[in-house]
Amino acid sequence: MAAWPAKEAAMSRSGSVNPGRAASRPSVSAPRTRSPAASGTAISGPIKYDQTGVEPARRFQFRTEPGAPTGAVAANLAELEAELSGCGEGVLRHHCPGHDFSRWVADVFHDGSLAADLAAAEAAITPRSLGAVVAQVRLTLIAALQDRHPR
Repeated sequence: MAAWPAKEAAMSRSGSVNPGRAASRPSVSAPRTRSPAASGTAISGPIKYDQTGVEPARRFQFRTEPGAPTGAVAANLAELEAELSGCGEGVLRHHCPGHDFSRWVADVFHDGSLAADLAAAEAAITPRSLGAVVAQVRLTLIAALQDRHPR
């Protein structure tokens, strides 16, 4: 915040920029309410992930193994978080080794930072991981999602 007073000094009392000085105020946008998938563009600002969902073809389908869907589906990050908190260990053992959660977040929501956090947690699980490892990864995945879209 220390940079703001110097930048504000470039503004005259009338609010216009002094000649010869470029205003470099960062742009601030209102939270978006449409998903990136709905608009077809990458989003760089905050998104209300927990209030919108993606179209059915782009929703996350939970499985315990290839061809074995659980019936659970996530259309947004809040639904992903909810399902992660209650899904069986087999779901995590299936999806984490392939980095399915982080790839979905990166591909559908274009949130590289969150995807990286999820991928770091997913890397700890193999199909034969002990229950304690799976439980810790579950908590780490949920914490990353909660940090991204606080309630």
